[in-house]
Amino acid sequence: MKMRIAILLVVELMAAIALISMSHSYRPATARAFMAWHNQRTPENRAELDRQLKIQNREQLMVDGVLWLGFSALAVPAFLQFPIPKTSSTAPLAANP
Repeated sequence: MKMRIAILLVVELMAAIALISMSHSYRPATARAFMAWHNQRTPENRAELDRQLKIQNREQLMVDGVLWLGFSALAVPAFLQFPIPKTSSTAPLAANP
C-alpha cells in the first residue's frame, strides 16, 4: 500500500512539473510592446517592454503558485496518512544473513 501511494505521489509530482512548465500567460500587451521595441529600438519602447515583461512574470508566478498549492493540497493528506517511521540513531542495525 505504501509503495502504491509513493508511486502515485511521484506521478503527481511529474504531472505538476509538466503543467507548470507548459503553463504560459499570453498577454497581447506584451506582444505589442515587443513588436514596438523590435521595430523602433528607443528607450521609451524598451521601458514599456520591460514593464510589460514584469507584469507577465508576476502573473506567471501567481499561476505557478496556484498550481503548486493545488498539487500540494493533494499530496499532504497522503503524507499525513502514511507518516515516515522514526528510528533511533542508537539502535543497532539488523544483521544481514
